[in-house]
Amino acid sequence: ITTQVVWGITSAFRARNIFPGFSSMIGDSPSVSSKTFALRVLPVGVCFALNLWLSNLALIFVPISLIAMLKKGSIMTVLLMSYLVGLSQPTFSKTLAALVVMVGVLTATYHETSPSLFGVLVQTAAV
Repeated sequence: ITTQVVWGITSAFRARNIFPGFSSMIGDSPSVSSKTFALRVLPVGVCFALNLWLSNLALIFVPISLIAMLKKGSIMTVLLMSYLVGLSQPTFSKTLAALVVMVGVLTATYHETSPSLFGVLVQTAAV
């Protein structure tokens, strides 16, 4: 599925730039250079495709209920990344709120019937 997503994004970009009539079907939009596509669009598509692939792989090893709970942990990932790249200033209230969510997730997943360490790590990487 990873290849399909990346191929779809690349094909749409090529079709838009090669066939002028295709652009009129989707409306006026700014022209995207190959460099901009490679630096800004393609990495997002690749990360999205990896997310899909890893999430589907985790389904083989981990129950869906555990995956749902682990996905709630993405709140902490988003918060930490926003701190690291400078989109948000660290505050006590934001960090405390995210920690409360994480404690809830860990508490809910503590007594899972048959967690596979590999499956949990794959799902964590997908987040």
